[in-house]
Amino acid sequence: MAMKEFAKDAVIFEAGQALDRLYLIVRGSVRVTFPGGSYLLKNGDIVGLADINFKETFLKYEAADKTTVVEYAYEPGKVSELLTGNKDAVKYFLASLFHQLDELSSHYKLTRNEYTSLKEYLTGCYEDYKECCKKVSISAGELNGYEELEERNPEEFLPGWITGYYSRLSEIVMGADNSNPDPDFLTGLITKSGRDLREMVSIGDEIEAVKADIHVLLMNEGKTDLFEMYQSLYVKAVKKLGVDDPAVGQIYRQLNDLLLQIETEGLDKEPLYEKRKAQFEEAVKQANELAMNREGNEEQFGKEQLEKIKDSLVTIIKYSEIEEEKGQAFVKSVTEYKNTVGKNGSEDDIRKLRALITKQFNELYLKTFLVAVEDIAVPTVVMMFLNFGYVDEELAGMENAVALYNLAEDLPTSPDSGVYSYFEWLKAIYDCRKDPGRNEFDVDFADYLHEEARNSRITKQQEQTCFKDPVLRVQYELENVFPSVNKTTTGRITTFCPLFSEHNIIKTLDDMLTTDKKVFDIIDEIRGIDYGAYYRQTVFTAPEQGISKEFIDIEVLPDIILAPNIGNRGIMWQEIEGKRRTTPARMFISVFQQEDLRIQLMRLTGQFRWEMCKRVQGARWNDITERSLTSEYFDYVQYFRKNNDLSPEAKDKIKNDMARCKNSFREMFIRDYVIWLQFESQGAPRLNKVARAILFAYVPFSKECRDKLRINPMYKDMIERYETKQKAKIHRLENMKVKITNMGKHLPGEIQAQMDYINA
Repeated sequence: MAMKEFAKDAVIFEAGQALDRLYLIVRGSVRVTFPGGSYLLKNGDIVGLADINFKETFLKYEAADKTTVVEYAYEPGKVSELLTGNKDAVKYFLASLFHQLDELSSHYKLTRNEYTSLKEYLTGCYEDYKECCKKVSISAGELNGYEELEERNPEEFLPGWITGYYSRLSEIVMGADNSNPDPDFLTGLITKSGRDLREMVSIGDEIEAVKADIHVLLMNEGKTDLFEMYQSLYVKAVKKLGVDDPAVGQIYRQLNDLLLQIETEGLDKEPLYEKRKAQFEEAVKQANELAMNREGNEEQFGKEQLEKIKDSLVTIIKYSEIEEEKGQAFVKSVTEYKNTVGKNGSEDDIRKLRALITKQFNELYLKTFLVAVEDIAVPTVVMMFLNFGYVDEELAGMENAVALYNLAEDLPTSPDSGVYSYFEWLKAIYDCRKDPGRNEFDVDFADYLHEEARNSRITKQQEQTCFKDPVLRVQYELENVFPSVNKTTTGRITTFCPLFSEHNIIKTLDDMLTTDKKVFDIIDEIRGIDYGAYYRQTVFTAPEQGISKEFIDIEVLPDIILAPNIGNRGIMWQEIEGKRRTTPARMFISVFQQEDLRIQLMRLTGQFRWEMCKRVQGARWNDITERSLTSEYFDYVQYFRKNNDLSPEAKDKIKNDMARCKNSFREMFIRDYVIWLQFESQGAPRLNKVARAILFAYVPFSKECRDKLRINPMYKDMIERYETKQKAKIHRLENMKVKITNMGKHLPGEIQAQMDYINA
């Protein structure tokens, strides 16, 4: 045993470091840190004891002041030998063990209680919101992410008796005669308690993550949170009942209570808090002014506007030329839905009503489109139906109906550049400029017709004719793609209803509207970081220039189609069109997007990268012998527990992240991809070194990003290796260029473009 001294703040063990010795503190103190907390070890404590069962430490140890220690050599897994060979130190091992158990179990218990209290508050506050909605007869909105939170319960991972168990065990063991302890008992005690210690830290970290998710549900940058729902309800209630109504006063008190809770959680320290609080105060002021000066709808909106949107549903049904009986049935369903306060209820009758409306809506949509596509002057109210899912001015709210009317006459899309309203998208399919999409079984229109011909249900000649039939093309899209896309993009799978309804609005329509400019700006931002995001490889030949076969990368930007709804999710429906890899991907986003559009498009791009790689790799997409983005990432997540390059904390984080992603490798990659774009590209490390290496290999940063990160030692070597490979590729193409020029021929533009791409 040797004495050793550590200076103040010296790192004794870094988290993830191999454990080959332990230290008994003789003088000074050592700070032990872990995700979410820390504690101190003092004279008589053993440094590294909590990690004794593992090859690597999961805690970080650093000297809190000048510290003197006695060193004990230790071979991982040989706890019994350590104790037998150092009997004089057993009392220190036991005392330190129970000290550290007490510290960590106390921290775990506190974290668990804070989480329980916070979750109970969220649940109670959400239920109070629904009750407030009932009192003012306004349909409640849905708190996005709440159901997913309900599925996660970290408390289940560690029994509630654990802290009391070790507290009582400490009294028994430390009160006994330990002059000649049983080595098997000691080994078992240290082994079991060490595992429980690690579990406390791991689950405590998961609880902190869930608490952070609850904070997001209370208030977040995207404003689709409980605070915004209360604020929206208050504004609606004031407009409907006035400021002095008791129910309106209750909503206001709930809002202020929610602000107080947000402050208690420490979120008031964020710039977001002051911004949102100011927006709330302005919204309250405007609502109060409006309530005091209510002059009726006619004065507020103008008689001419009201006349244009009056009886919208009757106008739409008449225009569609749908059968009278079906039209009347839809009017009846919409009226019943409109008069239902709990539109998002789970009761059997409202659930059946939503399902019936969805079926009727989809049929009416097809009928209406087929009339509108041949009409050179489609009524604005009909375009509101086709592009927004609007059917009724009262259901939408008069103010929203007027806003939609003005918007429908000049919707900011650019179909020629790849951003389509849903009507424009269907028209492109109708005109044979785009082919119908794949259904949920990955069967597109051409495959469907081919199967029909193969089974002799149609002839070969009919197969060709049907493929060009505009009505059949649109019908296939609306029956096989639209129902799933429309439901998924809303994010309200269990309470989905396709009708534009005021109760789903928790932000202004201007804030939510997805425009071509917003999309183009975000796409350009993504390309500025992940310059190869939308590139795919193809074969180029030019025999006349001596090029028999050359692989080149070409950029094909995705088609962004705006689903006619208010939603919070995007969906990357297909990565290519048909079988050709040089066709645009199809991504669907709600025309009114409640979540951050930037994050949604980043997620969709990550999904596109994953699915495109799978398309290229085929059945070997997860075969590590065939190196690719998907195979390496799959191998990394599948076998992370055996990966020696990952620290215990990194492994715990992967386990927790996979649970959040419902064990989906694709979702896990998308999560890391968004982090890659948002943080890693700015030099703010969030990923572990294994994930970072995979992302850099297959999703390299643009030259501008690389130049900024070059001084960072975390990225320096990766950048240099990457650029060395790129120089080799350029060198080969430069030789080709010289050869073609010497032959007196022009270098093909495709080869020059490839050189520019490699240099990007």
